[in-house]
Amino acid sequence: MTLSDGSILKMNAKSAVSVRMRSLRRQVELNEGEVFFAVAVDPDRPFEVRTPNGRI
Repeated sequence: MTLSDGSILKMNAKSAVSVRMRSLRRQVELNEGEVFFAVAVDPDRPFEVRTPNGRI
């Protein structure tokens, strides 16, 4: 999956995410499963991943 900012998400089977692209921040919530992230560089908008165990 390619996001609007050019970041790429490669999701494993039975994985689910929610994506919020905002003006000051890019947020992905990992609801279940596994995801590999290739994050597009944007120093003005941090890329944040949220999981049930915390934030990255």
